[in-house]
Amino acid sequence: MSVSNATRARVWAWTPLVLWAVCVVVAVVWSRGSFVFDAGARAAGHYDAGTRAAMSGDLGRAVLELRRAQALHAPWWRDADALGDRIEGNLREARRRVAAAAVGAGEGVVPGADPATVEGRGQGRPLGDVALTYVRSVPLSVRIALTAATAGLACALGASRLLARGAAGSRSAAPPPWSPWFAACLAAALAGFAAVDGVVDAHRAEAVLVRAVLPRQGPDDLTYAPAAAVALPAGSEARVVARTADGLWVRLAPPRQSGTGGAATGAVGLGWAPAWAVEMVAPARGE
Repeated sequence: MSVSNATRARVWAWTPLVLWAVCVVVAVVWSRGSFVFDAGARAAGHYDAGTRAAMSGDLGRAVLELRRAQALHAPWWRDADALGDRIEGNLREARRRVAAAAVGAGEGVVPGADPATVEGRGQGRPLGDVALTYVRSVPLSVRIALTAATAGLACALGASRLLARGAAGSRSAAPPPWSPWFAACLAAALAGFAAVDGVVDAHRAEAVLVRAVLPRQGPDDLTYAPAAAVALPAGSEARVVARTADGLWVRLAPPRQSGTGGAATGAVGLGWAPAWAVEMVAPARGE
């Protein structure tokens, strides 16, 4: 009779973990076709859209889509090296065209920011940028799901330990006392993994002009004079450093590194531009 009671106690102590495992399996089976393995397909889709835009002459959309493909791409995919080379090559060509358009329009560029030097950008990328490339290749929904699953594991392990305390003979079969803390620390690490690229992107606030824009000295195209002699061509890359309260205008600043491409490289204090002409992107690699 005592053996039977001990067996039932052990089963009861492990019930939370069994329920957690069942929930995880059901969630994975239900969602595998919706978001688990879509990062590579999304990167290829952005690459195709950017390539088509470049072929049609829409350099703003081309740079934007290729930047998004670059942010998602990671070397661990099947045929990833070939896709990465195509993304990099088309992005270099699009940037070269934007820089050439800026020079042709008479926009001043800083030394070393001419179209030829755009070809060599992105070399010697910092380790942090390489790590962020891998992070972005895992869809945010997957990272959140992993965080939630690990947090649930920590709760299940803690519940098993609590149930084992009051069940005679089950304490030796319960999970180790350190296991709930380890799972909680892992959940905290995965939460940081889920949020790190969003925090970096919000801090650096990089953008691509999808339309040619004549920047203004203030957030109004009637009240304020132009801040440049000619319009910034579509495809120029810059940073957003301020927004108006209504969100209709953004203040642009030069990219963090020269040679980023387009007239944005050489225009110091670019000025204000309408928000509809600006699309936010993940920070460029190597900057």
